[in-house]
Amino acid sequence: MSRQKPADTVESLKQKMLSSIAAAIIAFGFIIAGVITTAVGSADARILDSTGVTAAGTVVEVEQARLRGRTLSGQFFFRADFVVEGETYQATSSTSFKHRLTAIGDTTEVVYDPENPELNYAGDENTHENTSGGGVALMVFGGALTTVVAVMNLSYLIRLRRLQQ
Repeated sequence: MSRQKPADTVESLKQKMLSSIAAAIIAFGFIIAGVITTAVGSADARILDSTGVTAAGTVVEVEQARLRGRTLSGQFFFRADFVVEGETYQATSSTSFKHRLTAIGDTTEVVYDPENPELNYAGDENTHENTSGGGVALMVFGGALTTVVAVMNLSYLIRLRRLQQ
């Protein structure tokens, strides 16, 4: 026994279109958040790339990466201590790695702002090149969601026009 799908009404299609417009607004929010995340991370990296000073840091901690309280399997980041004018600071790698690249006690490069050593990152240029990954993921997700919503709205609009004829 097959159940028939209820027929669309003008009101139900208008309600579906309004719901999908709300989803589109959320999708645009993801895109904007991705752009901002990428821009901020890139701006800090550019500042350090143009004015940063390098120092040797000693890895003091290697930790598994976590996202929303869950451990990311096989992904790690590290923290390194470095000294500027007799004061010790700590830098964190800006990217998580698919496998352990460093161990406690290893020496790594740290790039820091000479006027504010708290602004820093640990690891070589290959570790910080990928700092915008989260922002890019948000933009891709927002773009995909926007595309789905646009197709749904087009479908609703076509069905609405047919009902109104």
